[in-house]
Amino acid sequence: MERTSFNHQINDEAARWFIEFRGGEIDEAGRRAFDAWVRTSPEHLRAFLELTALWGHSTSLDLHERFPTEALVASARETTNVIPLAPRPRVERPRRSQRVWLAAAVCAFLSVSALVTWFVLRERQTYSTEVGEQRSLRLPDGSTVTLNSRSRARIAFDGLTRTVDLLEGEALFRAAQETSRPFIVRADGTSVRAIGTEFDIDKRNRGTVVTVLQGRVAVSAAATLTDRGINTTRGARDEAIVISAGEQLDTTAGRTSVPTRANVSSATAWMQGRVMLQSATLEEVAERFNRYSPRRLVTEDHGSVPFHLSGVFSTDPDFLIRYLRERPDIQVEESATEIRIIHTGAR
Repeated sequence: MERTSFNHQINDEAARWFIEFRGGEIDEAGRRAFDAWVRTSPEHLRAFLELTALWGHSTSLDLHERFPTEALVASARETTNVIPLAPRPRVERPRRSQRVWLAAAVCAFLSVSALVTWFVLRERQTYSTEVGEQRSLRLPDGSTVTLNSRSRARIAFDGLTRTVDLLEGEALFRAAQETSRPFIVRADGTSVRAIGTEFDIDKRNRGTVVTVLQGRVAVSAAATLTDRGINTTRGARDEAIVISAGEQLDTTAGRTSVPTRANVSSATAWMQGRVMLQSATLEEVAERFNRYSPRRLVTEDHGSVPFHLSGVFSTDPDFLIRYLRERPDIQVEESATEIRIIHTGAR
């Protein structure tokens, strides 16, 4: 996957691993952890190699003695998780001031190495994307998670369970079949349990939307869907609802609705850089596009008949704004931090 924007988290993680190798002999457990981090996403490998390439221009440092780059590349080629990377422009040789700055940064990191180690171990399982970015992750069990723009997920695997907390945004999950360990995704008050399934979860302001592409999932309130199965002892109203491929479930405030037939193309249009709207209110339009816009979209609807919008749009918010400006019933006011969309109702 091509990187569509600079991801500070990935580059910070790469810098910390680089410092681990530069700071001293890393033990076998640390090397295994680094190998797992590299294999999680091709963007991890790209960021680490870019950093080593930049640092390699300093003649006073011998990175090769500390870390065998050729061995890393050879190891990466052995797994199907690594996607060939597009050619990158040659990095210019850093000026002396840049080398001094980089050396000072490393010294600062080394002076707090204990804190860095704790931070890495604590945060390594939380992944995020920034505005306009998508990120694909391969999990230790072979499952994959693809994060949409401005999304965040925390992953926790152990010997009994596979749990992902969708903290923000939207993600597409392909859960590897493993009957001994349930694959559970939690978002607000909603839990989704799946085995050998592909599904999309969209965490919105008013609730969570679950769309199943393949297989089946059980959707329930977090308190009734346990790590080891479905708890139905609290009464019929709390029982998990099973939805199958081609179906969708919309939850609001922790309550599950009745499954409906899903427009799978619409639910996964973000994978192709599109947003498909079906009679969306102005507030819903703003919520969808705030995921892709560096400036916050704010709406006002003063029409006697509420505004609704249908159509297929690029995820680029400029495309939407240009379209709305052409409508006589819409006013658009822009500032450096905000885009205000006002429905006047005038024709």
